[in-house]
Amino acid sequence: RGNQRSLQVPQFMDWSSLYYSHTEAFAERNWNPNADRYLHLGFNTGSPGGCYLVSRRKGDINAIANHLTPFLRSLKP
Repeated sequence: RGNQRSLQVPQFMDWSSLYYSHTEAFAERNWNPNADRYLHLGFNTGSPGGCYLVSRRKGDINAIANHLTPFLRSLKP
């Protein structure tokens, strides 16, 4: 799909681009490259509680952006 690929493995709470402008947070504690499905945390302000856990097919994930993990690592002494 023309996405740049890196050698970093997805980390807990990295942003996943699924379709169009829909994004969710990657909610797996460990990356398993052989898995068919991955747990994600979706956000919907119209649902009770505002968020939900959902299992997404590997083929539905367009890209995963690793923004949170480097920031959190920078806070540790």
